[in-house]
Amino acid sequence: FAAGWKNDISNHWAKEEIEYLLGKNIVSGYPDGSFKPDRSITRAEFIRVINTVFGYSEIGQVKFTDVKKADWFYDEIGKAVAAGYINGYTDGTMKPNNPITRQEVSKIMVVVFGLSETESESANGFKDSSKIDAWAKVYVSILKDKGYISGYPDGTFRPTSPITRAEAVKIITNASGNIINAPGQYSEDADGNVLVNTPNVVLKDMDINGDLYLTEGIGDGDVVLDNVRVYGETHIRGGGEHSITIRNSSLGQVVVKKENSKIRVVIDENTEVSDIVVDENIILVIKEGAKVESIRVTGEANIEVEKGAGVGTIEVEAKNVESK
Repeated sequence: FAAGWKNDISNHWAKEEIEYLLGKNIVSGYPDGSFKPDRSITRAEFIRVINTVFGYSEIGQVKFTDVKKADWFYDEIGKAVAAGYINGYTDGTMKPNNPITRQEVSKIMVVVFGLSETESESANGFKDSSKIDAWAKVYVSILKDKGYISGYPDGTFRPTSPITRAEAVKIITNASGNIINAPGQYSEDADGNVLVNTPNVVLKDMDINGDLYLTEGIGDGDVVLDNVRVYGETHIRGGGEHSITIRNSSLGQVVVKKENSKIRVVIDENTEVSDIVVDENIILVIKEGAKVESIRVTGEANIEVEKGAGVGTIEVEAKNVESK
């Protein structure tokens, strides 16, 4: 099998990225041993890859008229519904076997990576920007500004063209960076993003020059950050009531959000955080010796600030918030 797909991609421009995701068991080849990097990828196939990257497991209610329980992708579509990154078409279909377009991929990537919408119109820089649907321009602009997409050498984006398997792999590796999907301790610095989708992980003595994602794949498990510096944003979406623990570390903005179950985040001693955004179901503990410039609470949450902790401001935008 290995020899098959290596021959298939040995001289391909995305060889390194394809081999990386193959090694992480996030993508797979075909039964004949090939990868077929220039073949288009269907909507269902792309959704399965995204689910695997983030470790989504909750299955939502599938109401699409063209998705049946017997279909191999039924549960994958259900996971995407629960995660909230697909809506289907206005006629009630999902069209799971249709090739997914480049602009459709752009929207999904922005939603699952939690990228902030901006006023940028950089998508207009593509020569064929007039062909980008109005709803998609903001998503294409965001990905372009982040450097996750660049278009083709002729200056086009080709928004309605099917994305190839290699192109899908490239955009996912650009956005996710270093994917950690096995328990253990990790200490390798990262020039870009780091994404953790499994529990029982310790990040120690690391510099992360991009964003850090602690994803839904962590479930109710634990992750520890010890002497970690994150120069981008930190997105915490997984973990249980035992906790995500951050000690001896320096972080910029931290966004904590978990649907349907509680998560406990402990900002321990010798940790500095610029600001934290807390949504529903969150227990946030600021320990003695930790410093947080600002906390913004957007959902029902529990905030505990110990004596000796340094907190600048707490802004509450929700009801039923407990603090002590």
